Amino acid sequence: MEQELNPKYERGNVADVYAKIERDLELGLKYVNESYYQVPKYHFNTRAANAFAARFYLYYEKWDKAVEYATKCLGSQPASVLRNWEAIGKLERDWDVRSYEFVKSASDANLLMLTSYTQFGYWFCYPGMTKYSHNSYLSFTEVGYAKNVWGNTETGWKNVSGWYYMQPEWYNGATFDLIAYFKIPYMFEYTDPVARIGYAHAVCPAFTSDETILNRAEANVMLHNYDAATEDINTWIHSVIKPMYFSKDLTTEDIVAFYSAIDYCAWNKPTIKKKLNPAFNIGADGGIQESMLQCVLGLKRMDQMAQGLRWFDIKRYGIEIWRRTMEPDSKAGDYDAAFKPMRLDDVLKVNDPRRAMQLPLDVITAGMTPNPRATDKPAEIVYQPKSLPVSNQ
Repeated sequence: MEQELNPKYERGNVADVYAKIERDLELGLKYVNESYYQVPKYHFNTRAANAFAARFYLYYEKWDKAVEYATKCLGSQPASVLRNWEAIGKLERDWDVRSYEFVKSASDANLLMLTSYTQFGYWFCYPGMTKYSHNSYLSFTEVGYAKNVWGNTETGWKNVSGWYYMQPEWYNGATFDLIAYFKIPYMFEYTDPVARIGYAHAVCPAFTSDETILNRAEANVMLHNYDAATEDINTWIHSVIKPMYFSKDLTTEDIVAFYSAIDYCAWNKPTIKKKLNPAFNIGADGGIQESMLQCVLGLKRMDQMAQGLRWFDIKRYGIEIWRRTMEPDSKAGDYDAAFKPMRLDDVLKVNDPRRAMQLPLDVITAGMTPNPRATDKPAEIVYQPKSLPVSNQ
């Protein structure tokens, strides 16, 4: 409670904020108890609290504590609490059916459920607005349908459509191209059924055991516990890929050999391997630690598609982001990405001020120093095509 009129505050720093969070977290963990709740998954329960602690300490770069709390969350048999993608993949290929199953509170993989007024499920997990959706070019070259460590030797929809227990859905036509992940449902509450007006809702898992096991793998890589990280990587892949396509576990040497042989992603020559520029040491490019991190971060990108967590890895590892103009690919076949990059318009560089979200206007108005922002000067155009862009993606 304020004790004076229009008080002035000084901005702290990131280290101070993390120290305060750690203090509150360690104190609060002692009192988390789900025995008071009828549906614990909609409240901060013990497993969710441990998952939060694992994520926090991973971001805080206290790797040993990240492993400790992830292990408390996952238990002694982590494979038994990961998402049952096999069961979901056997359901009807319907957005409502699969997305409702994804957010079911009874799932051992879902640790804490959040509800909100939002149209997120429609825009990001279903073919609602292609401007904000994941397209086939990204998927076939960098993410779900690209060549990956578990052994698929080609790229594109035709080759890997049978690998996953639940494959993403590809929608493409003359004016749109997107890969939809049936995860977050679009729940509409009608306040007037006749006028068909009301409120859009969604349910989203804030913490999952699938994320937590990959967080533990990442922390173990930073602790140089590579075989422990590889074990978690194999456990996660087994939950996603059908056994006929992934029957033999990877070794640490397999992972390093695969990623060290891949070129780094370029704006017009994409791969699954991004150049990492973290503030902490990850060893030499192509070395064991950097290669293992490439694997974990790539799996996390897939796991967290349409859930909003990729941004934190982008910031922590200084991954640059390109804004490209795309054009229809006249050489694309039935199973190829429908678009290709035409021009590089902008780059979100490692220390770009735009990576920091601006403070709320009322806070700035009250006298708090705002975050610096990038200038309005347009980015240098690296490649200028001879014709105007046909499609923006």
